[in-house]
Amino acid sequence: MAVKRNLWSSYTSLDGGPQFPKYPCPSCTDGRLRLNDGSYVCHETDRSKRFHKLDDWEPEWTEERFIAFLVCDEASCGEMVVVAGDTDVFPAHDDEWGHVLETVLRPLSMLPPPPIFPISQALPESVKKELRLAFQLYWADRGACVSRLRTSLEAALDQKKIATQGVTKKGKPYRLSLSERINLFEQQFGDADNAESMHALRTIGNLGTHGSGPDLEVLFDAMDVYEDALLEIYEGKTAKLKAKKLKLKGLA
Repeated sequence: MAVKRNLWSSYTSLDGGPQFPKYPCPSCTDGRLRLNDGSYVCHETDRSKRFHKLDDWEPEWTEERFIAFLVCDEASCGEMVVVAGDTDVFPAHDDEWGHVLETVLRPLSMLPPPPIFPISQALPESVKKELRLAFQLYWADRGACVSRLRTSLEAALDQKKIATQGVTKKGKPYRLSLSERINLFEQQFGDADNAESMHALRTIGNLGTHGSGPDLEVLFDAMDVYEDALLEIYEGKTAKLKAKKLKLKGLA
């Protein structure tokens, strides 16, 4: 199942009131999140209000913070997610006024976080935990998000009892790299296809560890590949994402 990318924009429309996408519920499998009536609150900071007194003030200088509650629409669930963030201003086009400025919401935190892809109940708890942390960090720090995805991969290898230590030619123990552990997984399980998926995610995870994080499309491609690998390993479903794997290989 591919990530529904239109749901996970960095910004949310404020046209006529907050327009949050129908995020999946983090607690039940069927529900979708809806804005709880009357829960949206947004305030301009005092510093921003002082900026208005400056002769060269521009609307783009406005600083606002918001909070809202999203509620699962499944009556038997009723999960509540708190969303917080700030606003931003972008140029836009209006048929009547021409070029205008549009204010949008930028979510920076969702708790508990909606799953970017479904977390299978067949996954080990250690893997589920890291995936939830990755989905939570997605809003605030994409680099940290992909690092957590990489950690979830380490947890999956741990659950499969893939060794964490090797021995040098001189007989000294050393910690195996993630790449070496994936190669061991391939050797032990004869699973070249999912090892390839793991290497793709490892590459993206390295970008998260050593930089600000990958381009969103690259991140979503990696999530698609990784989700399919997890489903094949833990549910026996066959992954068919060769084209994306080949594209991701170019980052190695």
